[in-house]
Amino acid sequence: MGTYCSRSRGFSQRTFRYFVAPLAATLFLAACSNDSDDGPGKPPPPVTLPPPSKITAPASGPVATIRRTTNGVPHIKADNLESVAFGTGYAQAQDNVCLLADAFVRARSERSRYFGVGPGNIHLINDFTYKAQHILRDAAAAYAAMSEASRALIRGFAAGYNKYVRETSPADFPAECRNQPWVFQITIEDLVAHMRIVAQYASGALWTTGAMFVAVPPGVDPTPRPPGSSAANKGKAKPFADLAESARRLASARTDFTDIGLASNAWGIGSELSENGRGVLLGNPHFPYTGTRRFYESQVTVPDYINFHGAGLLGSPTPQIGFNEHLGWSHTVTTSRRFTLYELALKPGDNLTYIKDGEERPITTETFEVWADVGLPVPVPLTKTFYYSEYGPMLAAELVTGGGLPAWGAAGTAYAYRDANASATRLLDTWLQMARATNLEEFKDVFRDCGSTLWVNSTYADDQGNAYYIDSSSV
Repeated sequence: MGTYCSRSRGFSQRTFRYFVAPLAATLFLAACSNDSDDGPGKPPPPVTLPPPSKITAPASGPVATIRRTTNGVPHIKADNLESVAFGTGYAQAQDNVCLLADAFVRARSERSRYFGVGPGNIHLINDFTYKAQHILRDAAAAYAAMSEASRALIRGFAAGYNKYVRETSPADFPAECRNQPWVFQITIEDLVAHMRIVAQYASGALWTTGAMFVAVPPGVDPTPRPPGSSAANKGKAKPFADLAESARRLASARTDFTDIGLASNAWGIGSELSENGRGVLLGNPHFPYTGTRRFYESQVTVPDYINFHGAGLLGSPTPQIGFNEHLGWSHTVTTSRRFTLYELALKPGDNLTYIKDGEERPITTETFEVWADVGLPVPVPLTKTFYYSEYGPMLAAELVTGGGLPAWGAAGTAYAYRDANASATRLLDTWLQMARATNLEEFKDVFRDCGSTLWVNSTYADDQGNAYYIDSSSV
């Protein structure tokens, strides 16, 4: 399979000479309320801000200065990309270490190990499916394929996060993760794996609740098993007697893939509509205030290279919406599709071979191991086999279509999917170059050069009077 760059359609309008930052949107919307008219009210009390703090990595590593302003927003300044990401990782850990640690445990397919199999066995289903999607396994190769700028951001963020975890007593972590073994220093691969999950929020993540887990040929039990066949191991398998049914139930719960549970609003106002002939950009992300999908606000500066204020998803080494001195943008979730379903014509009498262009092609297998806490003194290992076509993993299509497509082998067919964001090695380059752009043409060049914002549109405005929209996602 090759890598394809399809230039998305966009439109622009000659606009304005004044720019309102995207992050002002919440304040703008709140000001529209007419529930009361009590006048301007009392001025807020004076705020005492902490002094800037300089953090350094051991052995003359990255150095960053963090200055916290109102409400604790970190302004991070450093001499190079790795160092500014080092400060970002440290600041995010200071504020959200429990959420980040949980995200890294998920990326490592270890939620069952630390949190048990979960309600309806969801942790175990997730863990196996992320392994089958090669989230962590392919992280090293993804990192190697990144640009040096992206690798610097990854290295710096991981080092900053690790510095905070290393130097903070586990007893001083927030209550949610105080003294917990699942808060540990991470590897570069752990961080890349987390970002690979984020990249697939609107594609591969849709299948992690069971659709891949129960995609097996007729007569095959999808339930994971302890390795070996001893009586003791058979006893360990008893807690999973209903696991396959749980996975089928969860997979069947979603059949509308036009609704991925994500959305946002944004408005780009051009000079023809703005009061002063300049522009206004308003962003209203609909992302949650809790959990690992929350936004984190920060400002990052590398003199003569980047000066950007915005917000990004937790665990991202750089903000993903916001503004610099010349322009800004916000994102909204697109209605484009991030995956393609493939119908395979099976060889008669053989559910593991399909015919393509008159030639036989094998459906291959891979077996994975996950450790799970099942209430015994120590976690136990479980193994499970997943199935693949040349396009990607197999799916239980009858479940995700509510019976609209037949089960594997029932009509001489089977189904697999291909993910447009399975290998998003340039995602950090995209946001970095957007943040460094100084005008509309430079902003467009990011996408002319195959930049992708994964699963979101971009709405833009600048200080030269331009407003612009593009579906800049992978499709």
